[in-house]
Formats: sequence, structure tokens, C-alpha cells
Amino acid sequence: KKFPAYELNNLSSQLLRAADSIGLNIAESSAGNTPKEQLRFLQYSSRSVTELVACLLKAKSRGYINLNEYERFYFLSVEVYKMISSFKRAVAARK
Repeated sequence: KKFPAYELNNLSSQLLRAADSIGLNIAESSAGNTPKEQLRFLQYSSRSVTELVACLLKAKSRGYINLNEYERFYFLSVEVYKMISSFKRAVAARK
């Protein structure tokens, strides 16, 4: 909501799509896929976390979020990335 109007269809939209993509790909990975397919969707989720962090960094550098907001979301993103990585290791162990 703090982003300028001209960013609605740009950075803010990309940030929201990346955030949504994380959960959606995790859900899709659990839809009865083979372990190989499940790992592929979990990798997409990991990449979306990385994309989200890049968007957060851009938002901070453009002054749309402050350092505290950036750090809070960054550390939450790191935790999500770690959880996805653990999930990927568990799936890989089943192969």
C-alpha cells in the first residue's frame, strides 16, 4: 500500500506474484506427483523466494519500505527458504 501508484503494475505486482508463487508451487508439489516432479515444483518455490528477496531489495532501495521492514521480510524469507530446503531433502530421500 505504500508503493507509488505507478508501481502497481510493476514492482508491487511482481512482489505479490512471487510471494503467491511460493505457496502455490508448494501446494502443486504435493498434488500426488512423483518425487521428481515434487522436487521440480519445490525448486520453483525456492526460486520464487529468491525473486521475492530481490523485489524487497529493490523496494528498499527505492524508498518504498524502510530498513526494518526489509529486514523483517528478508529474515522471514530466509526461514521459508530453509523450510523448503528441508522439504526438498525429505522428498529426495524418498527417491
